Amino acid sequence: MPLLRLHGERIYAESRVDVIAPNMFAGSVLDLEPDTEYEVRFVMSDPDGVHGTAERVLVVSTRAEPEPWTGGRVLSRLPARTRRPGGEEFTTMPGGSSWP
Repeated sequence: MPLLRLHGERIYAESRVDVIAPNMFAGSVLDLEPDTEYEVRFVMSDPDGVHGTAERVLVVSTRAEPEPWTGGRVLSRLPARTRRPGGEEFTTMPGGSSWP
């Protein structure tokens, strides 16, 4: 998959995010297994020629999948409006109580 060249692009989202990307290449390596080490090879090419190292091989590893906390609570939530098995509609309230 080709790398994407970033060069000072501004990322702005309604005052929540305002970032200027550094001069770099970005990309993804897909279909990897969790908690596994891989050797990846990056190759740059340019019709005008590449100055510096055109190929780099790195050993990287993926993170393990997060495990649920053993002491945690399990919560279930119904949609705000739902129907009982008999077809009667009711609305759930905070705290789990309901009224018809």
